[in-house]
Amino acid sequence: MSKDYYSILGVSKNATEAEIKQAFRKLAHQYHPDKKGGDAEKFKQINEAYQTLGDASKRKQYDQFGSGYDQPGFGGQAGGFNWEDIMRQSGMGGSAQGFDFGDLGDLFGSAFGFGGRGGQRASTGPQRGGDISSELVIEFEQAVRGEKRTIAFNRTEKCTHCSGNGAEPGSKINTCGTCNGSGQETRVQRTPFGNIQMRVVCSTCRGEGKSYEKPCKECSGKGAKNARAQIVLNIPAGIDDGETIRMSGEGQAGIRGGGAGDLYVRIRVRPSKMFMRQGYDIVSKATISFPLAALGGTLPTETIDGPVDLEIPAGTQSGAIVSIKGAGITRLHGRGKGDHLVHVTVETPKKLSRKAKQLMEELKGEL
Repeated sequence: MSKDYYSILGVSKNATEAEIKQAFRKLAHQYHPDKKGGDAEKFKQINEAYQTLGDASKRKQYDQFGSGYDQPGFGGQAGGFNWEDIMRQSGMGGSAQGFDFGDLGDLFGSAFGFGGRGGQRASTGPQRGGDISSELVIEFEQAVRGEKRTIAFNRTEKCTHCSGNGAEPGSKINTCGTCNGSGQETRVQRTPFGNIQMRVVCSTCRGEGKSYEKPCKECSGKGAKNARAQIVLNIPAGIDDGETIRMSGEGQAGIRGGGAGDLYVRIRVRPSKMFMRQGYDIVSKATISFPLAALGGTLPTETIDGPVDLEIPAGTQSGAIVSIKGAGITRLHGRGKGDHLVHVTVETPKKLSRKAKQLMEELKGEL
């Protein structure tokens, strides 16, 4: 039975390297044989656990195979092999009793990544095309309002000359002579436990079970070819920097009739010199005169939708925020818009005319 090194050190399986090291030092200090009340056997177990979990490579193997991984034949039972650990790794239970040893190819494929029969069967059918990731830089105003953009990128597309089957139109399509149409061939894999016979994808027909008298001259028999694609991307109003738009079926072409992958476009928004974004609100700054702040009035203000007259309440203080309701950013997947928030700074004049000074003196006496 595999030893539980995590329990021995008293840490979780998600413990960091630093947490494992700290736990080892604490326990080693507690159980060191030279200390009063020390325990040599316990200290040995703690050291053994740390030697494995403290090493990233050994820990990875331990997590996959258990504590017998580094012994000749992996240690354990059944002639030096710990079947319980391997059965658990393969998802086939915790006991070797009643196991059909004719399925060793599938067992080792699951436990060690050799690719057993089940996995190879799946790979001979239609395969979905790969996804494509791209990035698009837009202006602040475009992100707020939304727009349609035509983007161009490289991808593989189904060959129109052969309709994706890889054969020159009119030529014969025969059964593959290597695999007799099964799409698989038998190979022998050498392992630490002996030679294992496995079924793998046919190297001649790549799993199709067919051979072509004449490969397609346009795609060289691949069924797909590189192309420069152009599509119209709908950028929704309110999209933010770093968000991604998914275009279903616009990725790489599939194989053997499989569907195309998806296109993921990450949006990057250039900062605006005039506006800032705060959630779905737009933020800008304005400087107003002392009389306007004291008496109130209107201030011509630029918004994302054009200029408006901003109402400045009488007695506005420097640092106040004046809001324009509904003049912000459209809410994605929701209703309504945010607000436009104007951060106001009251300007104190540095130079005053004689008349202005006189008026200020009179005003000071009134306040």
